[in-house]
Amino acid sequence: MAGVVDALLRRRGELSERCQALMLEIAQFDKDVAAVDHVLRLLDPSVVPATPRRRRLPSIDDTFAGENLTARVLMNLKAAQEAISTAACASAIAQDKGIAEGDPAIRR
Repeated sequence: MAGVVDALLRRRGELSERCQALMLEIAQFDKDVAAVDHVLRLLDPSVVPATPRRRRLPSIDDTFAGENLTARVLMNLKAAQEAISTAACASAIAQDKGIAEGDPAIRR
């Protein structure tokens, strides 16, 4: 079980680092766009650069609203007594919740 916890902590660290790197990259892109916009306005004051709207993340339904999903994941990992895939864990949680295996709502 300790190996699973160590692997999850390692994966969490990797994901956190990647998120931080992406946020820094996005901030740099925002600065670059602002610089290009500034030069555009210097060269042609009539140009009004359009700011593209950022896509919103898809809304999540409330199938698991008010539930502690972390506790459900941990419960399923402990019950497995060995390393299991993310898909297997999600499937077990869906089954506990009474969601059919082929339900398209869980395959997003």
